[in-house]
Amino acid sequence: MTDTAHPTSQLSTLNGLQMRSLDWGNAAASPLVCVHGYTGSAEGFNGFARHFRDRFHIVALDVRGHGDSAWSPDGAYGYHDQASDLAAFVDQLGLDRFILVGTSMGGLIAMT
Repeated sequence: MTDTAHPTSQLSTLNGLQMRSLDWGNAAASPLVCVHGYTGSAEGFNGFARHFRDRFHIVALDVRGHGDSAWSPDGAYGYHDQASDLAAFVDQLGLDRFILVGTSMGGLIAMT
């Protein structure tokens, strides 16, 4: 049987930029925040989220300039800029503790 669940797309203003995220629900579960790689977007975690959404509250952020998130008007795309967006995102969600998953560039952002 194919799982046809879909996330909710949400827009937030982070560091002055409109950023899009996908929320897979299950707010009572442990939060898991996903950050995609350079050529990806939040949709890159759809298969993962469909598999694990019963165990975690999965949210995936489109990094600035990717997916449906805004481009930086001043060309600020350094890892510190992106990590600042991620920090603002988890603060906005009110997350004190969470699991952080990053692939490729998203891993570098997570480590930053």
